[in-house]
Amino acid sequence: MLFPDQVYNEVNEQLRDAVMSMIDQERKGGNINQALLKDVLDIYVEMGMDSMKYYEDFEVDMLKATAEYYSTKASQWIAINSYNDYMLKVDECLKQETNRASCYLHSSSKQKLLKVVEQELSMYAGELQENALTKDVLEMGKAYTNLEVGALKRENDKTT
Repeated sequence: MLFPDQVYNEVNEQLRDAVMSMIDQERKGGNINQALLKDVLDIYVEMGMDSMKYYEDFEVDMLKATAEYYSTKASQWIAINSYNDYMLKVDECLKQETNRASCYLHSSSKQKLLKVVEQELSMYAGELQENALTKDVLEMGKAYTNLEVGALKRENDKTT
């Protein structure tokens, strides 16, 4: 085994955890050194795309963490937002992740990252839209019933 491979194998887990922590910090609104993060991620690429180090040692875990992050956020947002407000949040998240991918992730990650974000957030959007439609239908039913009762009452008042 070559010396660079030995060093890489020794620090890979710590390196990946530090990178994931920085990405999480940025998602939560914190400031990070994006240039440093890009340099660190370039190490994975330089170790050889043929050996799949970037994919195996970073990208798979990053995509999994992204799915978990947005699943949690979506379940929180769905409880407190209207469908329109939720969709505005989805749009903002997609913009942020596009920017994130452009700033420091390898180009091979961009579409995969956006797909994960879209999948997680759209799953909840459908549920929220169904709930909104059900609520609208129930409210329309109440309004119709109130109109019928009002019409019957007016009709009854005319006959008495």
